[in-house]
Amino acid sequence: MPRFALPVSDKPSQQVNSDSQRQAEYKKFVCDVVKLQWNLPACQAAGLAYVDNLKLDADMMRVLKPDPITFGIKINGEKYNNTASNLVTISLCTIVDVNIEVTNQSDEPHGPLLLTVEPYQDQASGCPVTELDGKVTWIGTLQLDAPELLPGKSLYHSCSLIFLYAGQFMISISCTETGSEQSGTSNRDTASATTGRTQSLEHTRTNPKIENLRNFVKRSWTYSPPIQINVV
Repeated sequence: MPRFALPVSDKPSQQVNSDSQRQAEYKKFVCDVVKLQWNLPACQAAGLAYVDNLKLDADMMRVLKPDPITFGIKINGEKYNNTASNLVTISLCTIVDVNIEVTNQSDEPHGPLLLTVEPYQDQASGCPVTELDGKVTWIGTLQLDAPELLPGKSLYHSCSLIFLYAGQFMISISCTETGSEQSGTSNRDTASATTGRTQSLEHTRTNPKIENLRNFVKRSWTYSPPIQINVV
């Protein structure tokens, strides 16, 4: 059986809000679509059996549900296809515009969410190197937080990277759902996404607000494989 999400209704009276309601709706769907065909040649009998009294636990629900968070990426205005070993080749000191769409494909809200963009390089040993001071800078911000992402809705973020050295680089994009203790950043921090200010990598890594958020991580989704950039 393929994974599926419950339909999202615009009518509050028809919305599924509690876990018990959600499990009941999934149970009803599974019982309606699963039919077992049986055959007893010795008795020359055959027929159909139906699933009844199905009990769904948390592990079964995770198997039935689709991945809740999906990504859509554009590099310099063109859709990036991460399934085709897509290597983006750019010239030194060229601005790379990264546009990100994060969509909630599930039937329940998620949040607070922290979207993170992190450039890095791979060593020959396979260990990532994130200490790229002097090699890359950017315009905008590499983090964006959202208090909640409703079912079927998307959030959007854009930033621009400038690579100052030739070589192979990667861009990791992840979305983390944090605990309710850290519901978001102040308006001043959120506004920095549109100031067009160039920031340093050291500021991002040691930002106490971001580090504090990571202490309350509930779950995380990563765009995979990462974006590959070849700077010549």
